[in-house]
Amino acid sequence: MSDSIGACPSVELLDAYAVPESKAGGASREPDIGAHVENCKACAEWVRNARFEREFADAASTRAFARDLTEPSLPELPGYQIVREVSRGGQGIVYEATQIRTRRRVALKILRQDHGVRRSQRARFEREIEIAAALHHPGIVSVYDSIALPRGRHALVLEFVEGRSLNQLIAECAGDRTHRERCVELLGKVCEAIHYAHQRGVIHRDLKPSNILVDAIGNPRILDFGVACWFGASAGEPARITLTGEFAGTLAYAAPEQVSGDRGAPDLRSDLYAIGVMLYQASVGELPYDVRGSLDTVIKHITAATPVRPVRGKLDEDLWIIISKALAKDPDRRYQSGEAMASDLRRYLRGETIEARRDSRLYVVRKALSRHRYAASGVCAAIVGLAVFGATLKSSNVRLGEALRASSIERARALGAAGARGEADELLWPEMLRYPDALRDPETAIFNGGEQERRALWAGVEMQAAQPCLGIAGLPEGARACDIWWEKQGISVLSNDGMIRTWSLPELRLVAERRLVPGRILLGTVAWGADRGVVRTESKLLCLELSNGKVLGSMDLDPAPGFQMRLSPTGQLLGFWRASTGAVVCRLPDFAPIFATKEGTAFHRPWLSGSDDRVGVITEDGRVCMYQLPSGKPAMDVQVVPPDLLRSDPHAPDDPWNLTVTDSGDSLAIGRRRRVSVARLGTADAPPPLLATVGNLVDAMFSSSGRWMLTGSNQDSHIRVWKTSNWTEIVSLPSHTGGASAMSVSPDEKYIASIDKPGVIRLWSGPELSWKTTLPESAVGPHDLAFDPSTQAIWAACSDGTLAEWSLTESRLVWRKQVDPETCYTVTFLPGRDVVAAAGEHGKISILRDGFDAAPELHVDSGSRITNLRFSPDGRYLAASARLSPVAFFDTKTWTKLGVSQLEVGRIATVRWSGDGGRIAVAGSDGSCEVLNMPGGKSIAKWRAHSGSCRAAVFSPDGSVLATGGDDGVVRFWNASNWASLGAVPIGNDNIFCLAFHPDSHILAVGDRAGRVTQVGVPEFKALASFLVGSPVMAVEFVGSRLGVGTIDGPIEIWDFAMLARCVRGASEFWKGRVERGGAGSVIKQETDLMRVRRLP
Repeated sequence: MSDSIGACPSVELLDAYAVPESKAGGASREPDIGAHVENCKACAEWVRNARFEREFADAASTRAFARDLTEPSLPELPGYQIVREVSRGGQGIVYEATQIRTRRRVALKILRQDHGVRRSQRARFEREIEIAAALHHPGIVSVYDSIALPRGRHALVLEFVEGRSLNQLIAECAGDRTHRERCVELLGKVCEAIHYAHQRGVIHRDLKPSNILVDAIGNPRILDFGVACWFGASAGEPARITLTGEFAGTLAYAAPEQVSGDRGAPDLRSDLYAIGVMLYQASVGELPYDVRGSLDTVIKHITAATPVRPVRGKLDEDLWIIISKALAKDPDRRYQSGEAMASDLRRYLRGETIEARRDSRLYVVRKALSRHRYAASGVCAAIVGLAVFGATLKSSNVRLGEALRASSIERARALGAAGARGEADELLWPEMLRYPDALRDPETAIFNGGEQERRALWAGVEMQAAQPCLGIAGLPEGARACDIWWEKQGISVLSNDGMIRTWSLPELRLVAERRLVPGRILLGTVAWGADRGVVRTESKLLCLELSNGKVLGSMDLDPAPGFQMRLSPTGQLLGFWRASTGAVVCRLPDFAPIFATKEGTAFHRPWLSGSDDRVGVITEDGRVCMYQLPSGKPAMDVQVVPPDLLRSDPHAPDDPWNLTVTDSGDSLAIGRRRRVSVARLGTADAPPPLLATVGNLVDAMFSSSGRWMLTGSNQDSHIRVWKTSNWTEIVSLPSHTGGASAMSVSPDEKYIASIDKPGVIRLWSGPELSWKTTLPESAVGPHDLAFDPSTQAIWAACSDGTLAEWSLTESRLVWRKQVDPETCYTVTFLPGRDVVAAAGEHGKISILRDGFDAAPELHVDSGSRITNLRFSPDGRYLAASARLSPVAFFDTKTWTKLGVSQLEVGRIATVRWSGDGGRIAVAGSDGSCEVLNMPGGKSIAKWRAHSGSCRAAVFSPDGSVLATGGDDGVVRFWNASNWASLGAVPIGNDNIFCLAFHPDSHILAVGDRAGRVTQVGVPEFKALASFLVGSPVMAVEFVGSRLGVGTIDGPIEIWDFAMLARCVRGASEFWKGRVERGGAGSVIKQETDLMRVRRLP
C-alpha cells in the first residue's frame, strides 16, 4: 500500500464512506472512494478511525444500534449474561449484559478479534482499562471491573447509562435561550469532571458531544477514554496527524496543537478547547469553522480561522468572551484549568462578573501593541507628557502584569494537579521568587503575607502536597550520578567527574566535596558503611577507599559495551556481567574470580547477598537462579517473569534486566521493559507484573525493612513507591527529567533520595513521614471539632455518639466518653475553664471536664436534636441550636437558660459567634443567614445568602467579614458592618459543609461534599489551593498553622501546612540559582519584553 494514490477525497466523503452499507439507509456510495481507500494508507486510517468514533457513546445508551438477541456471535463470559450487542467499532465491541451475582446491568467492552488488531490498538485498549479504572467521579462513566480473556484479550466492565447524547441537546439549543443555558450548565459540569481527570494526570483527547451522555436525571457523563493518555506519557500514541494520517481524536473538536506540529504538544488545555467548540456549537448552532473539504483545508481552518461571532444581541457578551477564551489558538490564552472555565460558566449563569472579561480586554491591548510595536513606540514618544495617557498605560501594565502572573500560577496549578510537576515548577518558581521575604518565612507568609505572595506560595504548597520534596540540590553541569549513599548526617553522591559530594539533611546544603579519582569515570558503585567503592575507567576497574581515594586493587577491562556491575553490601565482592565471560563474581580488592556462569542473560548486574554467601542471575526465560558462594552450587531456581509476558512482549537484545532482593531474602523483583515482575519466595504469592513505568531500562530497589519498593526507568519522570504487603502503588515522586539515574531509601526509611539524568538531587519524605497525621484510635466520621491552642488538645464529636480528646503534643488519645446513644453532632471548648460541651441526637447537652461531668445536663427543647453548640469568645455564654430552629442561650456561671430565639430559617445548620462576642450568625436550610445581637438574641439582619440551603456561616477572627457556604457550591463573603456582598468564590457544584478561618483572618478553609478542602484568600476572595480527601468533609478546624479535617467515612487527620511551606523554602535556593542562570524564568523574560513595549520614554 502506498502512502497516497491521487488526490484524497474530502473529509465529508470519507465520513460518508465510513458508514457501513447496512446502515447507510440506501444512500449511494462513490465507487471510486473504495478503490482509493484500499490504496491510500492515510485515507484507510481515516476511515478506520471514523468507524471507531461511533463505538462508545452509543455503547452506554439504550438508544444504540441494537442487534438481534439471537445473533450467534454473542460471546460467553463467566459471571455475565450477554443480552445483546450494542455497537462495534474498529477497536472493540460493546455489549449490554447482566452481572449474574449482583443482577447489575452493565456494559461490556471487548477488544475485537475478528480482524487483525495491531499492537498499538491492543496497548491503547490496555491503557483505557488502566486510565478508566483510576477515575471515580459522578460525571464520568464508572468502571466496575476488567476481565482477562483467552488469547490475550481484555474486557472492560462499565456502568450502563440510560440517556441521550449531548448531540441531541445541542441540536435543540439553536435559537432557544432556555435550552442554550441548559447546555451551558451541562458543559460547566463537564468542565468539572474533566478537571477531576486532569488532576489525576489524564487527558481525554477526544471530547465531543457523542462522547457525553446526559443520564436520566439530567447529569452529563463523559464516555470513552479509548484515546486518552496520562499527562506527559503520550510519546507512544500519535498526538497529532502524522504523515500516514494517524490521529488520536476527532478533527471537528481538535485543538490547533493536535493537528499542527509547530504549536507544542497537546495538553489538558486541548480538552478545554474541545469543550469550547461544543459551547460555540450549542450557542450558535454550528461549528466555529468549516470542517468540510480536503484534510489540508480543514487543518488550516482549525489552526487559523477565527470563529464568526453572531449578530450582536443574539449572544450574550459574557458568553461570547468565555467562548473566545476557550477557543484561543494559543493555549496560554485559554482557560488554564477545567475548574477555572467551570467557575466562569457558573458566574455567567448567575449573572455575575466573569473572570475572563478583564483578561480579554488586556489581551486586546497586548495584541495591538505587540502587532504594532514600532508604531506604538513612535506614538508613545510623540505624546510624552500627556499625563492621562501615561497613567492609563501604567495602569494597563500593572493589570496586565497581574493577569499574566495569575495565568502562570493557574496553569502551574493545573499542571501540578495533572502530575506534570516539572513543567509546573518551571512556571511557578519565577513567580514565587518575586517574593524573597516571603520565601524566607513561608510558614508565616502563607497565612498573613500579601495577596500576591499568598497566591504564589499556596500554589507551591498545593504542589508539595502530592508528595513533599524536602530539598533540592544539583550536580555541576555535565556531571552524572553514578551512585548515592547515606552518611550519618547527610547524603553523598559519586558522579562521573570522579568527585564525591556530601549534602546535609534535610535541607540539602553542600557541606563537603572531594576528588576520588583523577579524571572522569564511566561507572561507579559504593558499599554503604564499608568505606569502599569500585569505579570503571576506560580500561580498568579500580577498587578504592572512599575516605582517601587510595587504590586497593585494579583489573584490566576490555572496552566492550554492555558492562554492568554491582558491589556487595560488605564491599568484599564484586559481581559483573560482560559479553566475553557472562556473569562473574570477584573477591576484592584483588579482583580474584570465585564464580562464573554463562547461564545469565545479557545486560544485567548479578545480585549479591548481604552476607556474601549467594549470587543471583537472571536467565533469558525470566527465571532467577541463585548459587551458593564460593562453591557455586545451585541454591534456588524460580520463575519470576511469566512466560506469556515474554511471548507477548519479547525482550530486545539490548534491553537491560535488573534484579533486586530484600535484605531478608524473602522477596525479589525483576525490572524489564516497562514492567516489574515480583515474587515472594516460599509462598504461592505471585502477583501479576506491575505496569510500573515506561522505558526499557527499568530498575527497582527495596527498602531496608522490605516493606517498600521503589521503581523507576530511563524514560519515566516518576519514581513509584509500592507497598510490598499487597503490591499497591502508594506514592509517585515526579519531576525526574530524562528518568531517574539513582534512587535510595534511607536506612531508617524517613527519607527517599533521587537523582535525575541532568543531575538534580531531590530529598523526599519517606512513605510514613507525611504532612498528614491520623489521630491514634480515631473514630470514623466526626461531625465537629474543637481545639485548645494553649494545651494543644483537640476534641471530636463522633458519629458513634462518643466525644473524644487527643493530645497533639503527645499524639495520644486522652479519653473517650459516650455522650449520646446514637450520634454526637457538636462539640465546643470553653477557654480558661477547661470545659467542653457536647450534644447530639437525643437533645442532651453534656458539660465535661477531663471526661467527667462538670455540670448538670442541659436541654434546648425536650428531646430535640441539638446540632450546634458554641461558647462565646469571652466564655460568658453558651449558644445551642435545636432541630426546629430555636437558638437557646445559657449562662456559663450558673448553667441556667437565659432565653430562646425562635427563628424562621428552616433547619439550623450552624451557629457561630463574632470575635467580639457581640453577634451570632445563623445559617439556615432555607438559604438564609440571620444575625442576632448579644446580649438579647434579637435579629438585626436577615437575607437570602444562597439559592439552596445555607450550610455554614462563620465570622473572620478580626470581625470584618462573614463567610457563608451552601448547597450551590459557592462561598459568599459579606461586610460584617452593613452585610453588603463583598464577593463570591465558586468551589464546585457540590454542597459546602463546613468553613473555618485561620486566626490571622486571611485564609478560609472550605470543606465540601466532593471530598475537597479549598483554601480561599481574604480579602482577594480567590481560591488559592485545593486538597483532595476522597470523602465528604464534615468538619475543619485550624490548629495553629495546621488544620484538623474530619470526613464522613475516614479518621480525623491533622494537616501540617507549615511542613509543606518549609518544603517550598527548601527548594528556593536551587530555583533561585536556576532562574539566575536562565534555566527557568521564561515567564519573567516574556513579561519583561512585553512591558518594554509599553514603557513611556
